[in-house]
Amino acid sequence: MARSDFNMIDISHHFTKTFPVVTKHFPIEGVQKPVDDAYLLLQVQGISTNHAVDINGKSIGGLALAAAPGESQAWRLGFTRIPPGVLRAGDNTIKITRNHTQTDDFRVSWAVVNWRE
Repeated sequence: MARSDFNMIDISHHFTKTFPVVTKHFPIEGVQKPVDDAYLLLQVQGISTNHAVDINGKSIGGLALAAAPGESQAWRLGFTRIPPGVLRAGDNTIKITRNHTQTDDFRVSWAVVNWRE
């Protein structure tokens, strides 16, 4: 029987032209590798365009969220799919890169990676 698990990763980064990239490590304990699709939740603030998200060196697509209503700087929750075969048992990395052609500075507070094994 398959079981689900997750890992909460503290990102706590303000992405700007000067500080455009952050990479964090997170474990998937055990010897059984994740199966099927997984997903990623990101708590973000100030995003208005696409930015890159890589897990274990593989692009999982851009991070795009609608701006908060009005001039609010409300935190938003982003959701994206992690394709099968990207996550592995043991050490994993998540890398978020600000698109250098864009002007939006944004914050990422935390990420949650969910998977089945």
